[in-house]
Amino acid sequence: MVSVSRITSKAFKVLLVVAMSAMAVLFALSSKTAAAGDSWSQALSSLDSLYDSFIKLESEVKRDKQSLQTLRMQNNEKLKSVNEKLRTIGKPQISKLQEAANLTVKKHAPLLAQYAELGNQLAEANKRKDQKAAALLKLKHSRLKSSVEAARAEIKQKKQLLAAARKRAAVQVKSIKDMLGPVHKLKGQTREENKLISETGKRLGNASKRHRSAIKEGDAVSAAAELAAMYAELGKIHISQQRILSYENQNRKLLSHAMTQLKSYLRQV
Repeated sequence: MVSVSRITSKAFKVLLVVAMSAMAVLFALSSKTAAAGDSWSQALSSLDSLYDSFIKLESEVKRDKQSLQTLRMQNNEKLKSVNEKLRTIGKPQISKLQEAANLTVKKHAPLLAQYAELGNQLAEANKRKDQKAAALLKLKHSRLKSSVEAARAEIKQKKQLLAAARKRAAVQVKSIKDMLGPVHKLKGQTREENKLISETGKRLGNASKRHRSAIKEGDAVSAAAELAAMYAELGKIHISQQRILSYENQNRKLLSHAMTQLKSYLRQV
């Protein structure tokens, strides 16, 4: 028979082992809770500086956005003005030369028609072998020849002046369009950056929703992580804005140069 003292001694040992195990578990849980508390406190502390950084960057983004809108509007207005004036290059001179050419053709039309008719009649007379009629027609036809040649020369000169004016205007228009080539290229790059801003803005919005949700749940660690993500996405937007500002400033210079050259063309007579 087993003595009571031995049972008691064995039970005590078991209880001691259980108690020590329980203390170990409690210590581990206490350590985890303390670590979690430290992480929460650290996250809460980092939120303050993160908010300051985010608000500062957000202010810069808003300011740059306003500057971009103003600069883009000015550039678009200047581009519109350049394109409108571009369509008028050489128009007054070409219009005058066209009118002069038309008047010259009209002025000499009766003479040329008469000369052509005499030529036809002379050909018919020769065909009929009517020497008398052919001789008379030949005299009349020859008498007009010098006047006809002078008329044709004048018409040719007027048309050559008109063609030269049109060619000169075409060259000038092309030179301005060549200047505007980089403007259109930069506009394409701006559109690409705006697409990036739009995509980044969506990610920023999603991070903002998660940030607000974490705050409602009292999860400082997640709130800080999402705010850091928001700051990173806003930084990408700011970089894209800086690129677009650079493009718009380049466009401003290009458009100013094109306008100056255009005005010099328009002043030419």
